[in-house]
Amino acid sequence: MGLLATLAARAIPAGVAPARRKGARPDGIGIVLLALGLFGVLFGLDRGESGVWGELLSWLPIAIGALLLAGYVLRSRRTPHPALDLRILRDRSAALSFALCAAASIAAWSILFLLPVFLQHVQGHSALMAGLALLPQGILTGLGTVLGQRVGDGIGIRWTVIIGFAVLLASSFGLLVVDASTSLWLTSAILAARSAAIGLVITPLLTVVNLRLKPDEQADANTVFTVVQRIAGSLGIGLLAGYFATQSTTIGPVDALHRVAIVIAAIAGASALGAVLLPRRSSAPVRAGRPAASAPATRAADADKARTRPLIRAKVRALCVGCARRDSNP
Repeated sequence: MGLLATLAARAIPAGVAPARRKGARPDGIGIVLLALGLFGVLFGLDRGESGVWGELLSWLPIAIGALLLAGYVLRSRRTPHPALDLRILRDRSAALSFALCAAASIAAWSILFLLPVFLQHVQGHSALMAGLALLPQGILTGLGTVLGQRVGDGIGIRWTVIIGFAVLLASSFGLLVVDASTSLWLTSAILAARSAAIGLVITPLLTVVNLRLKPDEQADANTVFTVVQRIAGSLGIGLLAGYFATQSTTIGPVDALHRVAIVIAAIAGASALGAVLLPRRSSAPVRAGRPAASAPATRAADADKARTRPLIRAKVRALCVGCARRDSNP
């Protein structure tokens, strides 16, 4: 698959990506630091998901990976062309968007890990039936991305994200009705509502991030989003799975699931409050210190933004649907 993708990449039109920067060289050291750092963190978190946080193979890779990532951050500040430009996080709205995406990942994918185990070992369903219960999530996430774009255009980014987190909050409280005898269709409906909420949240956030950045910064923004989503999702799964396992031994799996649902609902509620700080619309303000553009330049900029907005939305839709396809795989 990798070889086919490499060959197919040659057919991508040159005008899709930003032009090559003169004097820019591949940041080999930065790539190594990023790759090894992310591998260490994700490997340790994956070990923690198995309930072995206290073992050396869990916390040592996380510690080493965190040091390597910290080294990359320090090095990227002195490198003119880093492998991943983190200066995009200096924008307050972009940083807040990434933080809210991380919170949404924790709230969404931790339950996606716990529910199949609960459906099989507590409710007694087969692996096939548990997989069918999870199937609507991928479809609803894809539809939610489209709905999130349209709602965001109508009522603005801020209220769309707030509504998305409100739906995620309500559906998380809906998990409190799930017990050992809950019907499979009701559980599937609750999970589907959560997936639709994720589409309402992530799509507007990525849209506002991309619209506030220059074209050559958007690739870095998409990469940072993927990294943040993966680390936050793995961290949330590891911590909440460990909490679920600990609570299950004392109060039983049903009450343990309900406590996890309360934690996730708290994360969604806090994120809804944080979304109040988002801009109302996705238009990028004029940066301070720059002179006002003339009327022809303004019209040209507006025309360029109108041409690039559909491309940005297509990229956002493909990214969100791709993440949904990967993360809803039982």
